[in-house]
Amino acid sequence: MKKFLLLIAATILYTVTYAQDAKVSEVIEVSEEDEEDKEGKYGKFDFEIGFQVPVLASTYPGNDYNIAPLLFLEGRWQLEKQPIDIGFHMGISAIVREFSDGSDASYRAFPVLAVSDYQFGRGKKVNPYVGLGVGISMNDMVRGPGPDRVSFAAMPRVGVRFFKFLNIQVAYLITHRDFSRMYVNLGFYF
Repeated sequence: MKKFLLLIAATILYTVTYAQDAKVSEVIEVSEEDEEDKEGKYGKFDFEIGFQVPVLASTYPGNDYNIAPLLFLEGRWQLEKQPIDIGFHMGISAIVREFSDGSDASYRAFPVLAVSDYQFGRGKKVNPYVGLGVGISMNDMVRGPGPDRVSFAAMPRVGVRFFKFLNIQVAYLITHRDFSRMYVNLGFYF
């Protein structure tokens, strides 16, 4: 776990350093850009924080579940002159399942993913996109019978960014079947 936390810290440090380097290179190359590039966010780094609400979870027959909105963080680089961004996504969510025998268990997922989106309206006030995230999900059960797990994770997603600061997204985290779920995300990016 310590190695993984160090890896996350190194990734965030690299992200911040790269974003600062990208800003310096943007300032140097401003005179060489054409008018279209000046209006867009090409080469820019966006940071997003928001809420994710699980709306659908894999369930077993006869089980009920309660959801709790939790947080996610995401960082994205807009590729120059391409309608594509790449970045990372980290989130945490929990679902409490109630079993037919009266017991319950909390299923928590902490996905760490590399993400990429294809944007259909880059630089516009309404920017729809589709994307995919791939990485791992650290899963655990509180008061449950199962062990903690680290599983491969994939997250297809579709969303719309509005007014260059608001993001609404639907995503499905595919990981171990006890922890797979669909999210509705509401994020603010800058």
